Amino acid sequence: MTDTTNNLALPYLLPNQAQKHVTVNEAFQRLDAIVQITLADEDVTSPPTNAQDGLRLLVGANAGGVFTGHDGEIAAFDHGAWIFVSPLTGWLAWFQSSASLKVFDGAQWQPVSSSSGPAPSDQIARLGINTEPDPNNQISVRGAASLFNNAGTDHRLAINKAAATDTASLLFQSGFDGHAEIGLTGKNDLSVRVREPEGDWTTAIDIEADTGVANVTGLRSGIIAISPESVARIRTPSAGGFVFITIVSTTYPRIEYSGIYAYDTGLSPLLLPMALGPRASAEGATELTGTTGPEDSVNVAAGSGEILVESRYQSRRFFSYTFLC
Repeated sequence: MTDTTNNLALPYLLPNQAQKHVTVNEAFQRLDAIVQITLADEDVTSPPTNAQDGLRLLVGANAGGVFTGHDGEIAAFDHGAWIFVSPLTGWLAWFQSSASLKVFDGAQWQPVSSSSGPAPSDQIARLGINTEPDPNNQISVRGAASLFNNAGTDHRLAINKAAATDTASLLFQSGFDGHAEIGLTGKNDLSVRVREPEGDWTTAIDIEADTGVANVTGLRSGIIAISPESVARIRTPSAGGFVFITIVSTTYPRIEYSGIYAYDTGLSPLLLPMALGPRASAEGATELTGTTGPEDSVNVAAGSGEILVESRYQSRRFFSYTFLC
């Protein structure tokens, strides 16, 4: 039998030993140094001159003075003297200088991580708040609400997907069954879609990434810019319906260049005027070229799957369009 314990090297009391209190006090001294370890500083290469009893430090490399030969050991100051303890694999300590909890891996102190192997303390494999995470939901929160607050100015929540055909979205569930979703669902257009229980998803709103055009079930709208004697082509959301075309201006709307049209852009294109300003015209299924319709007017025609808008206004203007179908 050895004279000390296997792990902490605490001295045993031996039979017929004199001054047993010295051995017991030495054991207490070592326990006080290594239980619930808090290290005031690390990489210390020389003993501080103002050390107080109870101070514990981690000795750095190439230490000098009384620290010589104790590189990597825990130095504890007790009753005016330093004692040294070599850490064992798995020991935990709180490092005051970096405000971090670290574990000794047998060679060096590493920030505590729940992932395997050495890792920074900000890398955690899973996190559960008031609930258990799982391999799919690696961050899980169970509570009445969650708050993401700013740190003085802005706050942005980012959801990143790998490819355009993948999904990045917010999914709203009831009984862990999805019923509504907002995000990029299989493409880069922004979609808002809903789902009946055990049914298929129906897209209610789709905003095109390349144009910013909003497509709503039964409704589609957007804004186009047309230069004088030029033609804009607008894809229709259905083969038939109504379209509202209006000049966009905050100061001078010029309603006489606006109109409401009934259209058919199927196999036999057709356009009928419903309500027109005096400088708006319906050109049926004519292929507009930029100078086809009347001068100083906005001329509209139907084509295969599209509405053609020709502007013979004197300057470049913006037009809004809204489809009802």
